[in-house]
Amino acid sequence: MAVADQAQSDKSDLKHHLRWFAQSSALNAYGMLARAGAAVNSRWEQRDDVSWLLMATMPNSGSTAIAKLLNHSQHVVELTKSGEGQWLVPAISTPGTRWDPEAPFNEGQLRRVWLSRVPAHPSPSVIFEKSPPNLCRIGKIADALAPMDRKIICLTRDPLATCASWFRRYALAAVIRSWCPEYRGTIQTEADHLRLLGKIYGVRAGYLVKAREIAALTMSYEELTENPQKFVDALQELLPILTDLRADAKVTVKDYEPMALQNLNERQTSRITAEQADAIREGLADYRADIEALGYSI
Repeated sequence: MAVADQAQSDKSDLKHHLRWFAQSSALNAYGMLARAGAAVNSRWEQRDDVSWLLMATMPNSGSTAIAKLLNHSQHVVELTKSGEGQWLVPAISTPGTRWDPEAPFNEGQLRRVWLSRVPAHPSPSVIFEKSPPNLCRIGKIADALAPMDRKIICLTRDPLATCASWFRRYALAAVIRSWCPEYRGTIQTEADHLRLLGKIYGVRAGYLVKAREIAALTMSYEELTENPQKFVDALQELLPILTDLRADAKVTVKDYEPMALQNLNERQTSRITAEQADAIREGLADYRADIEALGYSI
């Protein structure tokens, strides 16, 4: 990386760190407030009228489409506009450690903060939580919400399409800062960047393999888009309250027009060259066993 580029990256990192420090300080103060509030409001400590639907998946794997589909139900609640409760708890959303399965967090604080965001109505309700980094700690998240009812669902997606989406949407500096700071200064070429994305997918594939062991439902993005009704039927079996879900509902995802669920893998992979695809596959190679366990080939 050129000196000028490195200086610009350093300046950007400092800006992000300062912004994060301010945000996390405010959120930690809110966490203290939630703890005090739970002492007088038991609904911030425990709810008997909610079920948690926790999604274990990677970024850009279809979770936003599922969130939009679920939003058509009057019984579904989300903790934030994005459906990602990670942003309410700094310990599980800090850049650089948010994908660290060993990063500690206060389970009681997470439960209280999340419950403080759940309205009294509708009751009963299903709370949908889809923070991608929680894939690496999904069992701990479920434990933090016990003994409330909670269901884990796993969603997988083709590795090449997923990495192609990451390559298009996330600048290298952002990937390094937020996902894997240990690689800072080591990525010199575009091929290095693409191999890194393959490695990141491979590590996360391992998290998904483990998450499936405790999941109530596992489905691939490809199955979801081919047969949305199968997914809706499975969800309604898990959570019978979701009688008003519609498999044919149109959803708006990222910068696409509203549409019924459809497979966009080919659109993603068509945006990279054969050489770029080969570099991604090189990064995936060391994780072949977990990737094949998810039903994909390299």
